[in-house]
This record gives sequence, structure tokens and C-alpha cells, in this order.
Amino acid sequence: MPAGKACVTASAAAPRKGIDCSAFVQRTFREQFGLELPRSTSEQQDSGKSISRSQLRTGDLVLFRAGSTGRHVGIYIGNDQFVHASTSSGVTISSMNEPYWKKRYNEARRVLSRS
Repeated sequence: MPAGKACVTASAAAPRKGIDCSAFVQRTFREQFGLELPRSTSEQQDSGKSISRSQLRTGDLVLFRAGSTGRHVGIYIGNDQFVHASTSSGVTISSMNEPYWKKRYNEARRVLSRS
């Protein structure tokens, strides 16, 4: 797999229910890339470097103002889509252009580097 390319299969990375967004992100990066990210969304939002939405690449973290803590994190998978998890809905793919996510988008972080 080329460096910087994420290969995420939702069913392999997490069970259907019972994992929150930051645990899903942490587990996915550990298992797919050998990269240890912090456990909480608030710590993950300080990981890597801040990038603009127009610079998004597969594997970047996308952060939103949502959820029970007011923070939500997912992994960008291209074409304005991201994979994310919640304890109530499980792992799912959503469009960043859906009105709910579009108005709650906060920032993006690059944690993978191209080699």
C-alpha cells in the first residue's frame, strides 16, 4: 500500500456497536499503520498538524463539534466522506456535505506523513 494511503474496513476495525469515535480512530491507526494516537478526541485534535479542508487526503483526521462531549473525530476516506463510530450507531461512513456534518465541521489534522 502506498505511503499515506489508508485502507480502512469498518467491519474489521471495530464491532458494529460499543466503540466510541476516538477509540475507533486510535485502534484503526494502531492496527493499520502502527501509529499510536492518544485515546481521547480532545488529545487527538492536537495530534499531527492542522490542515485546511481543501488539503484533505485519505487518512487525515476530521473533527467536528458534535456528540456528547461536543467533539467528534473520524478518518477521511476521500470524496468528502469519512468513517467514524459512535457507541449507539457503530461504525459508519458519512458525507462531510450532509447538513448535520457540514455545519459542525471544525478542523482537520494530518497525522500520517508521505514517505
